[in-house]
Amino acid sequence: PNVLRAACEIRNRRLATDRARLMRLARELRSLAPAEQGLGYAALGLLCCAFGDLKGALDCYRGASATLGGQSQLALEVARLLLAAGRANEAVEFLTLALDDDKDRSAAHGYLAFILSRQGRLQAARSELEQAHHAAPCWDEPLKGLVQLHRQLGEHALADDYAARLAALGVQQEALRRQLGMS
Repeated sequence: PNVLRAACEIRNRRLATDRARLMRLARELRSLAPAEQGLGYAALGLLCCAFGDLKGALDCYRGASATLGGQSQLALEVARLLLAAGRANEAVEFLTLALDDDKDRSAAHGYLAFILSRQGRLQAARSELEQAHHAAPCWDEPLKGLVQLHRQLGEHALADDYAARLAALGVQQEALRRQLGMS
């Protein structure tokens, strides 16, 4: 199969692979037409991220974005690797790119809030968490972060308000799980 198809199949079907196969796929990419090459780099970059290969992921991001422009999902995954490597300042660039896509926006805001909070920029972190909550109101992580952040800021009434929202969301999610027979 062609490189793009192989890379997508490995990731989507969770097929077993190893670094040697990824390197072979990367070499094969060079023979493809530019648009297909860009898509292949994006798919291969996501695989590199799954393997924790930051250098490979960065190389693939450059290859994909050179042809296709920004790749928000890959940018988000590269940012995660950068954060894990203690390179938060570099991660911000990729998180900013991930904000361009609806699917990745909430997580990008959450990671930006984490970075800003660690830098002591609590007001900016709050803004990021509020945006994450607005973009994904059923996701509980931004609410948890807002509770914690407002407590850090000494804004206990707001923390209690977000805690109540979080509790109500938990009740809604549990009721949905029961309706779907998932409990």
